[in-house]
Amino acid sequence: MPQSLLHLVYLLQAYLGEVQLWQPLPAIRLILSGLLGGKSAAKAKEPTEEEIIEGCRQGKPSAQEKLYNLYSRRMMAVCVRYTKSRFEAEDIFHEAFVKVFNNISKYKGEGSFEGWVRRIFVNTAINHYNKNRKYQKQVDYSAVEEMTPTSEDIVSDLSGKELLTFIDQLPEGYKLVFNLYVMEGYNHAEIADMLQIAEGTSKSQLAKAKAYLKNILQKHSISAKC
Repeated sequence: MPQSLLHLVYLLQAYLGEVQLWQPLPAIRLILSGLLGGKSAAKAKEPTEEEIIEGCRQGKPSAQEKLYNLYSRRMMAVCVRYTKSRFEAEDIFHEAFVKVFNNISKYKGEGSFEGWVRRIFVNTAINHYNKNRKYQKQVDYSAVEEMTPTSEDIVSDLSGKELLTFIDQLPEGYKLVFNLYVMEGYNHAEIADMLQIAEGTSKSQLAKAKAYLKNILQKHSISAKC
């Protein structure tokens, strides 16, 4: 992967891990905290991730709330990247978290728990995309002009928020493949299976996404100097 693209990814991941993208949703907060009552006499020791997971397996509301607080910000960021609106992102977020709670007993401790949770959110977003694809306007972006590689300076001068904004400007198909390949680490065969497209289409969409993004970055560089 080109160094400029790697740098872009690092900035995005740093941004997504540090910035509060949303406020907790009242509905799910109510579900998780409604059964909790009373005041603790003393501040208890914070449970480990393993203890939280075990508590969720037992259906304990306190453990579910802690799990929600631990991953809600990062998982909402995932949902935002795969949707066109805040409403869609919140809808996917709710559905995916319910799946996490309902299926947590299936997590066997193999690999990171966050990775397991993240896959549920990504798969939920992809299912949402596939279900609604026939209602979405299909646009032909095959004529996108191939651009020269973006310089390191253009990328390094941008904040994580700016980079995320530029990626959000990609046509939907390009953005989807770009996120799955660059941000999530799926290969083209896996992406093709998830999106129900040919493997060659996945490769083409990624190449065009990079060219499109480079074009946006170069235009930003030119306007910034004016």
